[in-house]
Amino acid sequence: MPRRVAPLRVLVAPDKWKGNLTAAQAAGAIARGVSAAGHAATQLPLADGGEGTLDSLSTAPGSARESLSTQDALGRPLSADVLTLADGTAVVEAATCLGLTLVPPHQTPLHASSAGLGLLLLQVLERNPAQVLVALGGTATMDAGAGCLQALGSVLSNAPPGLRARDLDRVSAVDLSPVMQALRQTRVRVACDVMTPLSAAAIQFAPQKGATEDESRALQTSMDRFARMLSPTAASVAGGGAAGGLGAAFHALGATLESGCDLILDAVGFDQALSRTDLVITAEGRIDATSLQGKVLSGVGRRASGAGIPVVALAGNVRVLPQELWQRGISAAFAIQPGPCTETESREHASTWLEQQAASVCKLFARARVNAATQLATR
Repeated sequence: MPRRVAPLRVLVAPDKWKGNLTAAQAAGAIARGVSAAGHAATQLPLADGGEGTLDSLSTAPGSARESLSTQDALGRPLSADVLTLADGTAVVEAATCLGLTLVPPHQTPLHASSAGLGLLLLQVLERNPAQVLVALGGTATMDAGAGCLQALGSVLSNAPPGLRARDLDRVSAVDLSPVMQALRQTRVRVACDVMTPLSAAAIQFAPQKGATEDESRALQTSMDRFARMLSPTAASVAGGGAAGGLGAAFHALGATLESGCDLILDAVGFDQALSRTDLVITAEGRIDATSLQGKVLSGVGRRASGAGIPVVALAGNVRVLPQELWQRGISAAFAIQPGPCTETESREHASTWLEQQAASVCKLFARARVNAATQLATR
């Protein structure tokens, strides 16, 4: 007679599926699959410092969310949410106002500005918080944070009002002292979705934001020049290239740049949840080389493997070798599609297929546990 094993305790810890599912929606779909297979799911939607950070942290007890007026990367008015945590920390996410998804497709970053984040921060700083957490990632901007600094009150000599990336070469000097004075009683922590330095940011990320190769090279030259006015280390600091160079701007203001993934994992109590877990299921829209470089997948794998907990990753597309996943603490990764399909079909059915694949993973893992327990009992 087969040996009975208690239901699995599954920690569901996915990232967003960019442009398709939020992390919370992905977690809900996976949890339904876990439950359908007869196991217990704990949902912990995650983020890497980019889009979805506010949503992830808003699950914390005692947090309060509100909307404030600002503008998008093209200067158009909009409302963006900010968060206040139970300890009084204010959380601002750049993507809520500067997000790439908020601007028309193929819009070049030359015409984009990070001023909207500065306008949002001004309103938060009026309340004199002891600590501000700024989440960087997923923006349409590539202006080295110049627009944000200008909106906060920095003096950018010879810069036009409403400076955009195309105007960077007009700046002849930068005076950060007005902003430094305003921040003297506030600690600023910056959660970066990538740890790329500013010196490589435009070449690596500007094409993803609609820039041509020539525009990307020109932007990189302009950003490097601007960075030298900020500080001796602005161009080289890890994370400085996050959100089109906003990381470097905040570093010049004295902020600490941190891995967004690790910061979020700590904030939501990931390690504590691991102590009550038999299996972790994580997920993101596409697993590729960048997934293994400080993103949610790598952070979850590293921490779970350190605790001896297996991790299975689900995705719409898997573009890495199993050996690369094993090195990051991921036991296996599966694409969710049941067969060949178009990209449109994959997006339309992502939630259903996530649920079905999660159920299959749990059944497979539970069966393996039953077999292992039976073999152990017969020795």
